[in-house]
Amino acid sequence: MNPAALTPLQLGLTLLACLAALVRDANTQPLIPVWITTLIQAPALAFWLHARWGWFGLRIHAERTHHGPLTALVFAAAVGIAVYRGSLDPWNVVVAIYLGGLAFLEWAKRRYESLEAAMDKPVDALRLIIRPWIVCLIVLTIGLALPLATKSSVPDYRHNFLLHILNSAVTATSSICLIGTSPYSIADDFSLFGHTLIMLTTLLSGMALSAIGLAIARPFLSRPFSLSAIWQWMIGLQAIATLALVFAWSTTDAPTTLARLAWSAVHVADATWNTGYTLRPNGMADYLANPFVFSIITTLAIIGSIGMPIVLDLILPRRRDTDAAPWKPWKRLPNWEAGAAFLLLLGVAGLLFLFETRGFLPENLASSRPFDLGSPQVPLREEAQHAPRWRMAVFVSATLRSTGLQSIPLVEGTISWPSYAVLLVGMIVGGSAMGVAGGLRSSAFVLGALCLVHPRRMWSNEENAVRWRTLRRLATLIVAYLLIAGAGILVMYTCTAGTAHELIFDTIASFTGVGLSTSLSLHLTWIGSLTMIGLMVVGWWYPLLIWSRIADDFASLSPQRNS
Repeated sequence: MNPAALTPLQLGLTLLACLAALVRDANTQPLIPVWITTLIQAPALAFWLHARWGWFGLRIHAERTHHGPLTALVFAAAVGIAVYRGSLDPWNVVVAIYLGGLAFLEWAKRRYESLEAAMDKPVDALRLIIRPWIVCLIVLTIGLALPLATKSSVPDYRHNFLLHILNSAVTATSSICLIGTSPYSIADDFSLFGHTLIMLTTLLSGMALSAIGLAIARPFLSRPFSLSAIWQWMIGLQAIATLALVFAWSTTDAPTTLARLAWSAVHVADATWNTGYTLRPNGMADYLANPFVFSIITTLAIIGSIGMPIVLDLILPRRRDTDAAPWKPWKRLPNWEAGAAFLLLLGVAGLLFLFETRGFLPENLASSRPFDLGSPQVPLREEAQHAPRWRMAVFVSATLRSTGLQSIPLVEGTISWPSYAVLLVGMIVGGSAMGVAGGLRSSAFVLGALCLVHPRRMWSNEENAVRWRTLRRLATLIVAYLLIAGAGILVMYTCTAGTAHELIFDTIASFTGVGLSTSLSLHLTWIGSLTMIGLMVVGWWYPLLIWSRIADDFASLSPQRNS
């Protein structure tokens, strides 16, 4: 019998054991008897022990690994805790986490090796992500729907469990699509278990999207980068930024060192992986006056939206002349992309600053508020001094095409109509196709301009065929993307009660993967929730599919080199 055939069985038994150990109420008490949990866990434990050491007299076993000392330590600790607590429950939890963790690490290792091998084939890299992405979405939805994932103050799972499942699905889809909106309060409604699920999903989804971004970027870079190098740079930057911000948070929000470390890790991860979750009702507004917080979070958001491959290609010195690829017109894309990002950053910030400065625009271009906000968020128009308004405008501009990190109110009457239009256009344009941002991708306009600017004589016949095919695909992408967005808005109009301001903004934000909202997600009908989930998924996958095909064409034009 082929040992590889045992892998699905092992994963299934391990998943069943983990679920049995995690089925608990909001007070972390088991919902099924402990002895039943122990029985459910026994097959996974027996299979795992045999797979590693060939126990139980069977002749078939999977590849043995060297986890002996670690296993002994974990099992001894589990037994000690179980004896101390006088219950088998700690044993079940520790063993389930350990087995699940090892199974996940083995799967992740194989998936990484496959992804690394597919970096020169963007479409293949995208296919490697699809199935795990779907599984992760289902598992996260189930995990967030468990009472263990929410605090006891959240009543949905007790009074309307179907609504709770739907809200959990919206949150799960938003997390895995790196958007960051939810019908629930991320800071107040989820337990430690729920927060762990969301942050782990953010990390895995961000790493997957950065892998696709590298595969798309490789044909345009002056030299190749390995996937491990990109991940090391991104995780290393997060570690440095997390430590740098540990003491930047107020004692009211984070009273202990551990809480400050958690706050740093969450906001740094959100900025780097372009997810818009925040832990305060007013987002980062109270902390942007701190130069460390402003500079670090803004810089990470920019790097995430541009893409680490482009940043490294531009700033790292070349070791030797052979590192450089032969010059081709499309090799200018990283420079053009960085220049476009800089111009967009200053342009959007400048427009927001001017439009939200009282007296610059006629008052009739800013709609009146239908009600008192009662919100800790301060509108840009109410910032009396220019310095804080400019700082917030720069922050909004830096996060607009990627993470969101909502720090200003966006309900009707808080921003002028020209600013509203700027925000919509910025979200639709999006970040680079080589980063972890969403939207249409600014690369569509940059690469299109690059293909049009260079004359025909600078392209060979084969390259010209790719160039015109790329232009057709980019035009199709832009038109189809706008049509899907428009159709999503019309559907939301028919099934969700809200103003045009709210429906258009939240639909575009969800579709483009930006964590900004007018709080419409709190009032979605079940049809509206399903529509929003569909828009998130389509907005995440459709541009990546087109960009992978475009990158595949350019990758075929030049020989690939090892990094």
